[in-house]
Amino acid sequence: MSTVLRQRIETDLRIILCFTNSMLLAAIGCTVSVSGDHDINDPDIVWFDSVLTAQNRNQMLNALRQDMPNGTPITVAQRTMDQLGFNCTFVTNGAFSEDPGLIGDEQHYRTVQDASYLLCRKTPSAGMLVCHDWSIAFVYGDANQVTDILVLHQMERP
Repeated sequence: MSTVLRQRIETDLRIILCFTNSMLLAAIGCTVSVSGDHDINDPDIVWFDSVLTAQNRNQMLNALRQDMPNGTPITVAQRTMDQLGFNCTFVTNGAFSEDPGLIGDEQHYRTVQDASYLLCRKTPSAGMLVCHDWSIAFVYGDANQVTDILVLHQMERP
C-alpha cells in the first residue's frame, strides 16, 4: 500500500473517531475541550499559542516556521510537538503531500518523496461536530535539523 494512500486511510479513521467522540459528548451534555490536559504552569513546556490556535494550513505553517525555523534540531521539534499534544513518529524514505485532495482546489501544495521526516498528527475538535485534522511533516537532513515543514490540514464536518 502506498504511503499517501495509507495517510489518507489513517486520516479518515481519525476523523471518524473525532466525530464519534464529539457525538458521544454532545449526547451526554458535555463540552469538548481543545486545550488538552497539559499544565500551563509547567516550566518545561514551551507554549506556542499560535500553533494551538491555528485555524488553517497557512496559519499553522507560519506559526511553525516562526517557532521552529529551519536549523531547529529535530529532537527539539519532536519534544515540542509531543508537548503540544501531537502524536509524532519518524519516517525514513517516505512521501508526504500537503494536498487534501479537494476537487476544484486551486492552491499550491508541496510534496516530498524519499524524505526523512518527523510526522506529527493531531485531530482536535473545533466544535461539537467539527474536527481539525493536522498532519505535519518536519523534513530533516543529515545534520538532524529541520530543513522544511509541510502541513496537511483538513477540517471535517458532517
